[in-house]
Amino acid sequence: MAVAEEPDLEDIVDEAPEVEAPPPPSMAARVVVGALVVGVVFAVDRLTKLWALDNLEPGVTEDLLGPLKLLLAFNDGSAFSLGSGSGPVIAVLAMVIVVVVVWAGRHYRTLTAAVIQGLVVGGAVGNLADRVLRAESGWFSG
Repeated sequence: MAVAEEPDLEDIVDEAPEVEAPPPPSMAARVVVGALVVGVVFAVDRLTKLWALDNLEPGVTEDLLGPLKLLLAFNDGSAFSLGSGSGPVIAVLAMVIVVVVVWAGRHYRTLTAAVIQGLVVGGAVGNLADRVLRAESGWFSG
């Protein structure tokens, strides 16, 4: 009985049909996807913060699930209360980040990049909204 000879890999590759990469999504598609992600992130941000304000007491820890707990806390700085008292500076920095990320987005060519850009911009816009809507001592102080 003869043993079948294995085909040469180069022959298989040469015979494989060439597949063209699909064209990149249009600028309009990337803008729409990015804008939708910004809207969803902003809405989720606002709704979760409103829920927390309505359902949690400041300083009181609430059990959530297993080791996870919720605690309503406020700060006028950035994450972990860094830059406390620097609300206006942080707000301007957030605006600059939004402008830079949106401007840089002109060069992105994939929907994945549009989604990532939308996540960053949506989060920054949510934080800016907090600084305006929760401001106690003037714009961007919150």
